[in-house]
Amino acid sequence: MSDADDKLAHVLPPMPTAAETAAWEAMTREEQLATLRAELDHPDCQRKTALTLDEIRDRGRLAAEQLRKRRG
Repeated sequence: MSDADDKLAHVLPPMPTAAETAAWEAMTREEQLATLRAELDHPDCQRKTALTLDEIRDRGRLAAEQLRKRRG
């Protein structure tokens, strides 16, 4: 795993904690934009799939539900 992958692993969690939200809000606009751009440049954003948008959405909802259960 590269340094870039390490830095992006949890930069923009789908369900941020209060501390993660506070950290985001403490960033300047320029830092927030740089973070968003880095996230979009991540290799995961370049993957191709045969899944439909509905299938991707359903998997995302399931993953969010499982994350909510783990986080309490």
